[in-house]
Amino acid sequence: SIPDTLAIDYMDVYNAIRRKLTSAAVLDDNGMKSLKMWADKLRAAGYLVLFEDNLLTGKGVPAAFMLSPTESQWPIIDWLSWLIKPVAAGGLGYMGKCWMIDCSDTEAAAIRAAIPGAQIIVCMWHVYKAVSEQAKKKLHSDLPDRKEKIAANKTLRDGAVDDFRSLACCDSEQKFRELWHQHMLKYQAHAEWRKYLESEWLPKQKQWVWAYRKTIVQYGIETNNYVESWHSILKTFYLKLMRRQRIDVLLHILSTQVLPDFRRKDKRVRLGLSQPALNTRERQSRKLADEIPSTELEGMVRLDIEEGGSDTVPEILVMSFTMDPDLWYRVFIVEIPRLQPTELARAVIARYSCPAYTQLCVSCKHMFLA
Repeated sequence: SIPDTLAIDYMDVYNAIRRKLTSAAVLDDNGMKSLKMWADKLRAAGYLVLFEDNLLTGKGVPAAFMLSPTESQWPIIDWLSWLIKPVAAGGLGYMGKCWMIDCSDTEAAAIRAAIPGAQIIVCMWHVYKAVSEQAKKKLHSDLPDRKEKIAANKTLRDGAVDDFRSLACCDSEQKFRELWHQHMLKYQAHAEWRKYLESEWLPKQKQWVWAYRKTIVQYGIETNNYVESWHSILKTFYLKLMRRQRIDVLLHILSTQVLPDFRRKDKRVRLGLSQPALNTRERQSRKLADEIPSTELEGMVRLDIEEGGSDTVPEILVMSFTMDPDLWYRVFIVEIPRLQPTELARAVIARYSCPAYTQLCVSCKHMFLA
């Protein structure tokens, strides 16, 4: 048997990995000096603009990272100000018109301060989560029997959350106002619930009601769960159990592990080795297209070379799923330029004349049929 003094346990491995990581990441014992050395190192390697537009992958890559010890708005304002500053002035030159947040008043205040006129919408998953939690605190039945009260409370709270979802899904301002009035009457006996909705959500109606959000191109994305998923991946696969790190160690992990992984995945999609990511709407659209019998496909799709297409990249006409023989939509195809001589030029569907695509800018069932 191995003597206890020679046995290797979990903490021995943990400490060895930590020492190796520290030796590679800590460029100077002085933390601030190490960060300045990292800034010079990353700048010399070209780490300024880390993203580019593309029509292939279906998802982006991180444009920038912010590391902050506080959740106040001031660091966020400084970071956003750098983010939108022109590249020539030392910034990233990113001018996002619409920003999705997770119901944080701090983030909203920072965005308004740094980017006047920016549109702000909230993640609907976080909205429903917050409303559901508050319903448990502010809605109670008056039944004396304990078991009956528990069941009545659940029914009352579930109904209130469902009613709130109906408010969020209103497709017109008039319908929202009518439903809001009905909601206030329905819950007039629950003053705390009414006060919560009137103070917290009515002033923000343009951020969560579909009647106002539908004019904003969201690419079919109504939550920021992609970002939440990324945070989970960062903690689970990159940081693992070593969460408390110096900033220079985090910079080392981001620049030598995280970003190369993102770029490799992007390159695999560009080369046709991996499939683009699809959101929920796109997966539903693909399923509808796949359900069309093969015997009907020939009559629903045709090439259109004469009216603006070319011999190499023709346009495609797709019949409406209503099977109206007079209603056809046009699929526009472009060639993705080669970024490197080793890449092949690829023709991809770029846009579509379908109203659903015009509104959401996500692949619709007609595009998958094409």
